Amino acid sequence: MAVEPLMEADPVPYRTAQLSHSEFTYMIPVSIHGPKFIRLYFYSSTYENFDNSKAFFSVKAGQFNVLRNFSVFFNAEALGKKDIEKEFYILVQDLILNVTFTPRYSVLDSFAFVNGNEVVSTPADLYFMDPEDHGHILVGQKVEYPLRNDTTLETMYQTNIGGSFRLGLRHVSKMGRGRRLSKDTGSKSFANYHP
Repeated sequence: MAVEPLMEADPVPYRTAQLSHSEFTYMIPVSIHGPKFIRLYFYSSTYENFDNSKAFFSVKAGQFNVLRNFSVFFNAEALGKKDIEKEFYILVQDLILNVTFTPRYSVLDSFAFVNGNEVVSTPADLYFMDPEDHGHILVGQKVEYPLRNDTTLETMYQTNIGGSFRLGLRHVSKMGRGRRLSKDTGSKSFANYHP
């Protein structure tokens, strides 16, 4: 449990944390293989017997390395907030999704942690393409970028175009959390491509 009280974040999923100086894995059963959103929740706080500035770790979700040498502490400092959510869109090929957290062993007393995780099924054609498609051309580029099952996307920014509402997945989320989206203020970057 965090030593300092939660000031900025909803208590769920940030109330508790799994912390370890060793690698640990969540084995999450899914009812059907296919594309999923994976959300990882982190809260930059002081945890008893752990120096938050030493939390450098990597995360592997299924076959994908989604975070490398990640620091919640330094991300929170840079963003000016305590709660950090990381969201990835991946293809799960088995009925068990392994999400593995590995501390960076080259940093003395490093550890990995997570406050919560969420896995949500998504429609098959939301992002991934038909195998016969050649790819999408991104704005200002000439090269086609295919989005196949050997790639993953990271949500970098989300915006609500058309009004203020609460986007939530309450009907499928055990945590019952929705997300507030900022109103559209112009062109924004939406995703980070992980080949």
